[in-house]
Order: sequence, then structure tokens, then C-alpha cells
Amino acid sequence: LGSVNWFLLLLPEFLLLFLVLISLAITWNIFYYESLKKETLAEFESIIMITPLVTVALSWVFFPETWDPRIGIAALIGASALAWSHWEKHHFTISHYSMNLIVAVVLMATEDIIATEFLRDGVFAPVSLYAIRTLILFAFFFAYYRPNVMRMNKSQLNIISLAGLLGAAFMVFKYYGYQLFGIPYTAL
Repeated sequence: LGSVNWFLLLLPEFLLLFLVLISLAITWNIFYYESLKKETLAEFESIIMITPLVTVALSWVFFPETWDPRIGIAALIGASALAWSHWEKHHFTISHYSMNLIVAVVLMATEDIIATEFLRDGVFAPVSLYAIRTLILFAFFFAYYRPNVMRMNKSQLNIISLAGLLGAAFMVFKYYGYQLFGIPYTAL
């Protein structure tokens, strides 16, 4: 369920790749939540919707065997519709925070490519990859932001816990999908 091949993980190339994965996750989380605080919800959602398209496009670059013309056509149509929604008077209009969110989307997609490589090579099982990644991110952000947990009431902690549990289930299922079916079929 949650195995780690420590021999492979401790090889220099996989250890470096794991550090890149953690760095990408920290960076995209910062960009993502800063944009969430400053950008309108409609703009935020319209940009976040491109995440699967970027992930699939990157998967075709790094895993060319996953190319499927039907998915390629659907992705091209989706990307065109999203680009069209930001086209005003012969140019694109994107705010600073929208640009940060686009950077976050590219970093998220890149992290998914690296995670898929770990899953395909048998370095991690989906549960262990997500658990270890999340534990490291939690430690980093807890130390960085130093939240006062004692000030939170029980209902706030319950909501945060439920959101975390649902998010963890989603991510583990997504990793299983990447491992079993590949990125294009899981992301879209």
C-alpha cells in the first residue's frame, strides 16, 4: 500500500529528483495561495482549469508513448477556448496575480511529471509518495508561517482536517491513476 524503495530513492539521480519535486511543490503552493488571496474567484478558476491541459502537454514531452490524437484535439480545443476568454483588443490581459497562478499551474504540472516518474520506476507507491511529500511540506509551511493553532476553535480544526482528508484521498487516487492508466487519461 505505501512502500518506498529506499535503495532507488537514495541513488543520486532519484534523490536529486525528489528534492526538485519538493522544491516545486513548495514554490507552486506559495504562488497558488498568494494568487488565491488576491485574484477574483472567476479569474482564479478559469486559470486553474488549464492545469490538466498543461499536465497532459508536458506528459507528451516527457512520456511520448502517452500521445493520443483524440486527447490532443480535445486539449487543443480546451486551451483555445481558455486563451480566447483572455483576449481583449488584439492582446491578452492578465494581471500580476494571474501570471503567478499560471506559473503555479506549470510548476504543478511539472511536479506531476516527476511524481509519475517515481511511480513508474517503482521508487514510491502512491500512498507513500503523497504521505512523505505532504509531511515535508507541512513541516516547511508550519515552520515558515508559524500558525497559532491554539487560537483556532474546534470547528475550524474539524473543517481543516476534513478538507485535508478529502484532498489527500483525491491526490492518492490521482497518483494511482497516473501509475495505472497514465497522465493523459487520469488528468482529463
